[in-house]
Amino acid sequence: MQKKTQPITKGFFDNEDVRNELNGLSDRACLIVGASIVDELLGRLLSCYLIGNKKKILKEFMEGGNAALGSFSNKSKACYLLGLISADVFEDIQLIRTMRNDAAHKLATISFEETDFKNKVYSLTIVKNLVEPANPKDTFVFEIGLINMLLVDKILKIKRIKTPESDMKFFKEDEHFRKIFYEDN
Repeated sequence: MQKKTQPITKGFFDNEDVRNELNGLSDRACLIVGASIVDELLGRLLSCYLIGNKKKILKEFMEGGNAALGSFSNKSKACYLLGLISADVFEDIQLIRTMRNDAAHKLATISFEETDFKNKVYSLTIVKNLVEPANPKDTFVFEIGLINMLLVDKILKIKRIKTPESDMKFFKEDEHFRKIFYEDN
């Protein structure tokens, strides 16, 4: 029996569900879960873009704390460096990541009304350019929804990198290589 696969966007496509879930959480949980959604979607975007027939290598590269692209930070940097996200989105994701880290590691009560969190939320470029910011939590949730929609759209439209042909063709056919290799030896 063939295993049924889930679409790459399963669980993230309905923006209203994302908003409702985040709004119902404490501020700490909202920051952590919101950032986790972005982290997961960045991973899915990379998975859709990178060579697809090398699943074992891709899994080793993407999963786990020691994996090259296992962290939220490295996924966002890779997406930016590969041209999968713009500088504005990258900068907003970096702010979201730092807020997530603060929320996850501070023992004190976490609130969007704290000056540090409020300033970071009101510095988020995407939401600020589209709507007049509301209270910090609503603004953060709206930003997560916008990034969610953007990344899902990119996932649905992305063209995967093709597996390159054998590099042996170069060694056999490249005149410059052959000239250097055979004349020097």
